Amino acid sequence: MRSNLLRQLSSAIALPLLKLNMRPHHGCSQTSVMNGQFNAHGVELGQRYVSHAIVQDGTPISTERADSDLYYRPSTDPGAHLPHVWIERDCRRISTLDLVANYGFTLITGIAGKVWHEAASLVAKEFEVPISYLPIGLRQECDDVFGDWARIRAIDDDGCLLVRPDRFIAWRSKHGTTKTAAPALRRAMAKILWTVTAPCHY
Repeated sequence: MRSNLLRQLSSAIALPLLKLNMRPHHGCSQTSVMNGQFNAHGVELGQRYVSHAIVQDGTPISTERADSDLYYRPSTDPGAHLPHVWIERDCRRISTLDLVANYGFTLITGIAGKVWHEAASLVAKEFEVPISYLPIGLRQECDDVFGDWARIRAIDDDGCLLVRPDRFIAWRSKHGTTKTAAPALRRAMAKILWTVTAPCHY
């Protein structure tokens, strides 16, 4: 009697469980749903601004994968948040995020980006807005020891990134020369600050 009751009880429990396991998931498991709710690094870190305070360079916003909300892909596209990379400064490890000035703009360049140093000084004086100059590269003031920054920066050694105090990239120039650096930075700052006419011309 008792054994029959146990068998009936086991069957009553097992049958609903079997039916539950046989239900189609429609391409979405409980794990993937939970990941979308709690592990969506792409949503948390992959925001892109589109505004007058961002100067686009013609690079289309990526729509590579359906899971772009779940996985964060570091990018230096204008409007993206500056990626975190470990580098060395004064023999100490430091994040690129901690190098950005909290007041004014920061101009990040490569090992051949000295032309941007003078450009930053000139344009900062014109607009009366601080622009810090920050070279990142192998054996530079900010040493890209393992080349991690070079792999994701998306600019050449003579290019630059103009970063806002909130760590979002306001403008990017993949190249730069003595003749083009200052005018290009000046035009970008005029757009970012909504300045109709700049103080002077080059």
